[in-house]
Amino acid sequence: MNKIFRFNNRSSCTKPGSPRKYEAFTLIEMIVTILIMMVIMMMVAVTLNAMIRASLRSDVKLRVRDEVDTSLEIMKRFLSQADADEVRIYQSESIRSMNPGSMTIETSSTANLQQVYSSSAASGAANEIHILPPGGDRYICFGYFKVPQSYSPPNDFSPQPEQGFLVKTSYAVDNGYSPELCFDSSKADYKKNVIILNSDTINFADFILNFNSAGGENTYFDVKIGGKSNKWYGEDEQSLYYKQIAVSTGKLSIE
Repeated sequence: MNKIFRFNNRSSCTKPGSPRKYEAFTLIEMIVTILIMMVIMMMVAVTLNAMIRASLRSDVKLRVRDEVDTSLEIMKRFLSQADADEVRIYQSESIRSMNPGSMTIETSSTANLQQVYSSSAASGAANEIHILPPGGDRYICFGYFKVPQSYSPPNDFSPQPEQGFLVKTSYAVDNGYSPELCFDSSKADYKKNVIILNSDTINFADFILNFNSAGGENTYFDVKIGGKSNKWYGEDEQSLYYKQIAVSTGKLSIE
């Protein structure tokens, strides 16, 4: 046992004046190691980037779905409680648009409002629906308006050209309700009660309102919205999320 100890002790020493020997990596070994680490880090980065983008796409889809579903449910609630005689349908998209800077409704200076609002719009062509709830004293107004095509957005998170917005407001009967006033941004009723149902980054790109008689004194409404996000985290093209509701007015017929 002692001999082995002494042998190991002597073998670890160097003679005086003799050069020391050091063990180390060669330059080639270091380069190969660095290259391997770089490849591993690149693989990890690509995987993490794919996971993050997938998570962002999922969040975007959920947000679009939530805003479309919520908007339609609000419309459905008012329509299902209304009398058909108190529901008015108009087409004003040709003379009114959304101002993305102030998020207000702008009316063309050459518009003939009396002509536009003098008669109901045809099924499939309407962008405004005004509802007077039973026993209510205010018309609840829903309108679909687009940002002008000529608008130049400052970034991807701002409203984009031809982006669609669904706007809800109300107008008191006692304040002299007239259909052209409901979305008049200069009126106090509009300013106090306006709600934009979709956010700046969610585009309601498609809005379709169909209606016909449901028998008796009720009207059947079919409303469809197609939404998508302005910002998409994918190589593939983003598809519209469509949601549709079918609802009848709720007037009771007494025989």
